[in-house]
Amino acid sequence: MNIIENIQKTVVPEMDWDTEKNISYTQLSAWSECPHRWAQMYIDKIKTPPNIYFSFGTAMHETLQEYMELMYNKGQQHADEFDAHKHFQEGFLALYKGDVEKVEGVHFATPKELIEFTNDGLEIIDFFLKYRQDHFHKHGWKLLGIEMPILIAPHEDYPNVKLMGKLDLVMFDETLHRVVIWDIKTSTR
Repeated sequence: MNIIENIQKTVVPEMDWDTEKNISYTQLSAWSECPHRWAQMYIDKIKTPPNIYFSFGTAMHETLQEYMELMYNKGQQHADEFDAHKHFQEGFLALYKGDVEKVEGVHFATPKELIEFTNDGLEIIDFFLKYRQDHFHKHGWKLLGIEMPILIAPHEDYPNVKLMGKLDLVMFDETLHRVVIWDIKTSTR
């Protein structure tokens, strides 16, 4: 069996909720940066209020992943027919409106910021489309998955603590015989 078949047939193990605990990358990162902040977020359940960065990041992820799904599974023509600008704009505004509803109609961004973020998103999409062939549509590359689930014990001393997450974009380079994981980031940091 080749590596692609092996990966595609791999079943992510199920959590044993009675004996195992799960953490996310965000939890692990928060703990590493500041255990007090982690406790506020995950023990005291102090929620991070919605913000424009979350809406923007989610809309960008969904747009780029939809494009990649079309390009690799339906063909370049389908991907080229996909209106990535429209998909992003509609997704971004819908996510923003949904988050505003969660906080009882309180806007957390100004109209100027919404326009700025929308324009930034459209420019990112233009950049992505312009250079997609250089990074993603190389000869011998196969799409293994989008939002591929993972479940692993990140530390051998704590085998019952599992890191649970999803990988944004997983490719296989048949030329170099290696798996390439792309993590889509839209952070301003």
